[in-house]
Amino acid sequence: MTLVSLLGTFFYVQLSNWLRDLIASEAIYDANAVAGTDAEKEEIRKLKYSIVGLYNLVPLITSFAISTFIALVAGIIVRILWHAVASDYLAQNLMLALCAFLVIYYGLTGYLLLRGYAIGRKIHGGTRPKPKAKA
Repeated sequence: MTLVSLLGTFFYVQLSNWLRDLIASEAIYDANAVAGTDAEKEEIRKLKYSIVGLYNLVPLITSFAISTFIALVAGIIVRILWHAVASDYLAQNLMLALCAFLVIYYGLTGYLLLRGYAIGRKIHGGTRPKPKAKA
């Protein structure tokens, strides 16, 4: 269970940093979205290149891999504790702690991914070149 907790904590730090970087990029995008001056256009141009490193499938693939591993380990722990839960107070508390951890882990992972990809989609869509109107 300690391995699962350590892995989950390490992953949260990485996912939180990813979201923090996207939120900072969103602030830059919102401040320069008009792109009227040369400085604003330059910021949008820089953002166009930096968003490629943030808005990709790496966080999703990593989340899936780590979440699958955590689910497998949690399943093994549940199988081990299942028979002892009815009579062992320690097993009951361990199951409660594991369930609480899993709810928090999957809830936060889902929120961080959804929020991050929503911001990434907004910025990526706003920095793409506009199609030229045909005459």
